[in-house]
Amino acid sequence: MDPGGTITTIAGSRYGDDGFAGDGGPATEALLNRPTGFRLPVRGLVPSAGAGFVVALCGDMQRMPGLGKTPNYMGVDIDGDGRTVGLF
Repeated sequence: MDPGGTITTIAGSRYGDDGFAGDGGPATEALLNRPTGFRLPVRGLVPSAGAGFVVALCGDMQRMPGLGKTPNYMGVDIDGDGRTVGLF
């Protein structure tokens, strides 16, 4: 979605279209259907009232703080020696 609210399809059909098709053709014309036959256990819901959404926690998913002007994850990197830096 662009800043003006226009949604542009980059691959496949809209959610809920039946069928799988389009191999070898343009990605925007592929039929991707929808997932079926599985369950995703949600172990908790955490409201993020200030940001206006709810986070569904699934499996071993971890949350990282940083919904300010610059999210904390932007400072995480790998240094020249292959070590993770910026986590703490």
